[in-house]
Amino acid sequence: MLESKDEHLIVAKERVPEFLKKIQQQLPIVHTFKGSILVGSVCSHPFDDTISSVVLSGRHVTVESGTGLVHTAPGHGHDDFVVCRENNIQAFCPVDDHGRYTSDVCEQLRGKSVLDEGKKTHDTYA
Repeated sequence: MLESKDEHLIVAKERVPEFLKKIQQQLPIVHTFKGSILVGSVCSHPFDDTISSVVLSGRHVTVESGTGLVHTAPGHGHDDFVVCRENNIQAFCPVDDHGRYTSDVCEQLRGKSVLDEGKKTHDTYA
């Protein structure tokens, strides 16, 4: 899963057992810290290493599922829109009138239905 010793996965402490079960791999916990220290840091996109993102804080992110970290799509939901607006990020919706991802997204998602194939592709990395 990790390609080098310089790469690390960040998962909320409460989500580690379920995450390790899902990936069917045992990984050591290298360090624990408060998530707030990540705000403003830059991370790599899981599909496309030419894209990086700045970590933002959002009150709508929980540890109920996933990794405790989420992507933000300001053109797809109210909570994401508000977080991006608070951080001077313009709304962007790379979905066409037929509900398929446009050429403005990574190759793995282009042309896929947001609610079907695109969701399955996205969930593989969530």
